[in-house]
Amino acid sequence: MRGASEAQIQKLEHIAGLRMSDGHREFLRAMGMTPARVLNPFLNDRDFCIDTLIEQFEINRREKISLPPGVAYFSSSDITGSNIFLRLGADPKDDPEIGDLHPETNELVLFDAGHFESFLGWHAFHFRENQFDHELHARPRWNPERERWEGDPSRCRDWLTAQGFELVVSVGHNAECYEHGGVAISLFHDGSMSFTGDDFDELVKRARSMPPDIKLEIETVPSAGRLRAPRE
Repeated sequence: MRGASEAQIQKLEHIAGLRMSDGHREFLRAMGMTPARVLNPFLNDRDFCIDTLIEQFEINRREKISLPPGVAYFSSSDITGSNIFLRLGADPKDDPEIGDLHPETNELVLFDAGHFESFLGWHAFHFRENQFDHELHARPRWNPERERWEGDPSRCRDWLTAQGFELVVSVGHNAECYEHGGVAISLFHDGSMSFTGDDFDELVKRARSMPPDIKLEIETVPSAGRLRAPRE
């Protein structure tokens, strides 16, 4: 990780014509000069480097492309061919909205995370989960008579709380992240859950302690299907 200086952040703001939010500035001070790819797979080929953002703003200016009012690039990546944008609030202390631009209307379409800080929290938790040795997935059962999945996130949430799990980060209506005793769990909007940890027996024990009426089916996620990096 390589952080950006105040002068580099101010140069980005000058070219963007916007003052970045306090949260985005803090992120840039920690990550703003990190070259693309060097933190893979943790950042999954995302490019947050100020030089890349400045280049994209300059391309826009040459090609006379305008962003919506108050919108700035957060991640502009030739690697993935995709961009992420922030819509800044009225006050620098506001947590910016985060999303992508609609290809036809040019309006910001928000991600499930909704805001910048929850987006960062979700990705930090998600990539940390991928560093554990084992993962189980608890998925809802399909009820053919009612033609619906039987996941119940409210009952799952109550069970997690009763088991001593503490909420680490909430990502809008998409997911909630919990942790307790070396086990990390993501609870998704459909009532499914991912259990991750280094002790496989502990994961199985936790999963099997769920009441039967929660109606989740447990399956092991193969290591080959997980995005992981070596740990020391």
